[in-house]
Amino acid sequence: MVGKERDRALYEALAKRLEEYGDKPEKAFKDGFKKPASNGKPGPVVRSVKIFDPRVAGLPVNGGIALNDGMVRVDLYQKNGKYFLIPYYVSDIAKKIVKNKAIAQGKREDEWITIDGTYDFIFSLFKNDLVRIIDSKGKEIFGYYNSCDRTNGAIEIKKHDGSVSWRGIGVRTAKLIEKYQVDVLGSYHKVKREKPSHELA
Repeated sequence: MVGKERDRALYEALAKRLEEYGDKPEKAFKDGFKKPASNGKPGPVVRSVKIFDPRVAGLPVNGGIALNDGMVRVDLYQKNGKYFLIPYYVSDIAKKIVKNKAIAQGKREDEWITIDGTYDFIFSLFKNDLVRIIDSKGKEIFGYYNSCDRTNGAIEIKKHDGSVSWRGIGVRTAKLIEKYQVDVLGSYHKVKREKPSHELA
């Protein structure tokens, strides 16, 4: 299942149901299936699940497939009220590389900022993650993360329908950066804190 690392409860519930019915999905889900809620009660109906197809070239990330090049995600850290971004590429993920250099504007990667234990990991950002940003001037931006410029650490956010794009958003001096998770019903909830992706394996 694509995204099983982010929704382990759903993955385990689906696997258990399949096992009960001898790995026959047509029988296991004949009468529908409800996602387990955090309180243990049945949640919303699961209408579809994305399955990773190994015939497609690339890596499965955040509910989709990343081609064998390009940036997969950025990890956001914070220290003394400032934010820092570490970019990860497909090759980094494939080789299970753990990086500790955050983007420094106008500098080579070997001159980037070293992230150590004095920095707090906040969360990872994948394309199409929903974020809320209060920039250095107090302007609120609420939309979907699209990309990061490794030359200066600025990011681009798009409106849900793609009609508006905010480019060149300075992360380092932002007053607030929040990430939200959208459920199957379209409601969104703030992500309080995540563990770094390399600690989830």
